[in-house]
Amino acid sequence: MSNPGPTGELWSRRADGTAEPELIFATQTRLGGIAAGFVTRNGEWIVYRSVGGGTGRVFARRASGDTTPMAISTSSGTVNSPAVSPDGRWLAYVSSETGRDEIYVQLFPDLRGGKWLVSSAGGNEPLWSGDGRELFYRNGRGEMVAGKVLPTVAPPIGEQQVLFSATAFGADPRHTTYDVTPDGRRFVMTRVAQDGAGAETQLIVVENFFEELKRRVQW
Repeated sequence: MSNPGPTGELWSRRADGTAEPELIFATQTRLGGIAAGFVTRNGEWIVYRSVGGGTGRVFARRASGDTTPMAISTSSGTVNSPAVSPDGRWLAYVSSETGRDEIYVQLFPDLRGGKWLVSSAGGNEPLWSGDGRELFYRNGRGEMVAGKVLPTVAPPIGEQQVLFSATAFGADPRHTTYDVTPDGRRFVMTRVAQDGAGAETQLIVVENFFEELKRRVQW
């Protein structure tokens, strides 16, 4: 699911390109444009970041039934990179309310449960592991951090561990630019070219990857 820049519409398209883009919904003008959006894993909610006037807010609306948008972030600052946990219980996001980007986690979609600061020296790009047991993010030094998700409510994130330096890989303070394999053991990231300043960036898609791999290694 994506949108072509900050507009008032959110579209989806099959990853294999076999169908035409489908309009998911259009926001009211007063809520600003949509910078990013996604559907929760259970398919019940559409979560999106709305921008306007130089700030960002996070909204959610049900995919069916009462689709009235509601603000789901209690932050007083600009909010970026919303991410809902696989079980649909938690919302992680970046907020600048302290004057520096930090990672916060709060209950979803109920706002009455409060929120918790996760990072302590800057943070961006939160991402849940496929099993929901860890929350990954970049700290202020550009390192990847993994925080254990606790079964309790306060706080929801426990012990944190620095995994590796990610300064050699692309980053964006507004969007998550990496992914994690379903087993949580590998990161998929874009390496920044060291000697290619200004070079054109290319996306390479390999079709029938495993068949090609078998041919090359003669399985």
